[in-house]
Amino acid sequence: MAQQLLRAVLKREGINSVEVDSAGTAAYPHYNIVGDLKEVMDDEGIDYQGHTPKMMDRDIIETSDVVLAATQAHVEEIKARFNPPAGKVQLLSVYAAGEIVDIEDPIGCGKPAYERAFRQIERYIERIIRILKNEN
Repeated sequence: MAQQLLRAVLKREGINSVEVDSAGTAAYPHYNIVGDLKEVMDDEGIDYQGHTPKMMDRDIIETSDVVLAATQAHVEEIKARFNPPAGKVQLLSVYAAGEIVDIEDPIGCGKPAYERAFRQIERYIERIIRILKNEN
C-alpha cells in the first residue's frame, strides 16, 4: 500500500528523482492485492497493477539510501537480520515527522482498518513530500 501510494504522490507532485521499492518481513510473491485492500486502493484511485510482494533482503538494504518500516518491530527485525549501517533503517513516522508511531496492521481486521492504515501512511507521505521539496 505504501509503495503504490508514494509512487502516486511523487508522480502527482512531479518528483522524478526518487525511486521507490517495497519489501516486507513476511511478504511472498503469491500474495495478491485482494479483498479489503483492493477495495481501498480502488476507492483511492491508486494503481497497484503489476505489484508483486517480495521479501526484504540484503541487496535491498545495500542499494537503498533509506529503508522505511511501518512498525518499530519491523525496524528491529530488519536490523537484527541484516545489520545495516546506522540510520539506514527508520520507522516511517520518525523519518517523516519525528514521532514514534506504528502503522496499524490491517490484515484480517476489515476495510475500516485498511482505511485507517491508508490515512496514516498518506499523512506521513505528505510530510515526506514536503521534505523532498525543501531539499530541491
